[in-house]
Amino acid sequence: QIAPAVRVGISEEFGLKPGTISTGKVVAALKALGFDYVFDTNFAADLTIMEEANEFVQRLTKGGDLPIMTSCCPAWVKYVEGKYPEFISNLSTVKSPNAIMGALVKSYFSQENHIPKEKIVTVGIVPCTAKKFESNRKELMNDGFKNVDYYLTTTEVSMMIKENKIDFKNIRLSEFDKLMGKASSSGVIFGSTGGVTESVLRAVSYLNGKSEDKNTCEVIRDTKDFKEVSVSIGSMKLKVLVVYGLKNAKEVLDKIKNKTVKYDFVEVMSCPMGCVGGAGNKLSNINKLDEVRDMRKDLLNLFDSEMIVRNCFQNKEMMKLFNGYLNKERIKNYLHTSFSKKSLTK
Repeated sequence: QIAPAVRVGISEEFGLKPGTISTGKVVAALKALGFDYVFDTNFAADLTIMEEANEFVQRLTKGGDLPIMTSCCPAWVKYVEGKYPEFISNLSTVKSPNAIMGALVKSYFSQENHIPKEKIVTVGIVPCTAKKFESNRKELMNDGFKNVDYYLTTTEVSMMIKENKIDFKNIRLSEFDKLMGKASSSGVIFGSTGGVTESVLRAVSYLNGKSEDKNTCEVIRDTKDFKEVSVSIGSMKLKVLVVYGLKNAKEVLDKIKNKTVKYDFVEVMSCPMGCVGGAGNKLSNINKLDEVRDMRKDLLNLFDSEMIVRNCFQNKEMMKLFNGYLNKERIKNYLHTSFSKKSLTK
């Protein structure tokens, strides 16, 4: 499975312009390396958005720990568990898109294709080194199997492509495998700062019977490392915060702890500008890092702006899954998880 930011981060490894989207090339290269099936993590991101939006609305209307905090960045989650365990209950219980996709491959996909789950090995292609830790979390296992068996960073999979002498620039494009193959553009913008927040707010707006306004929250996706925005959805007046960098996260957590600020929704990404700045991506010239990250982010945003299906609830394949295979028990087991106090050294 390919994470959103990989499709724009891998291009530079093969001499293409930073920010060039290389989705079809990555799929084809992975097939050439020997993978039997290649999925788009964006599909699972739609499930993450739907469940997180539902969880957010439940906490707002029926009570629960606020602000709700995003939980898709593994470095941020571990930071909370190790440094600020009093905020563990604020973390969304929804699994990361990678973990959800892995869980569904070893359940839904396994069942539909009559492939025993014990014969399936799942690999996440990600821009993130912290995902290697996430792979070994006991909370991210189902039926005795890891959701994701291994993670390869953008840089690592690029090395494998080069070592196998695969002509990435000129390779014939391939598409993702069909089952769990369709995604809204909300999943795409998960790859940069503010994308998770905007995607969740789109879904919350949908849940409140509001048609989505294309320009509702685009300010949330600029390059600033600290973004505080007030949003109105129906009768709800929401205060949301988007930050990247754990230094900024620490400052925010201390203020929330001291009750000097109050938010309803907080998104934290550890890496600069989010996953497009992930440590598993190619590190370009040190003087151009911000420029390159910005180009990656802009392309994800452009892709989103040109898509017709921009809200997870418009993803018909995902909704079919919820209306069929995903009963209440499976939703709890495959889409949600738990967190606990941990040592940062383990």
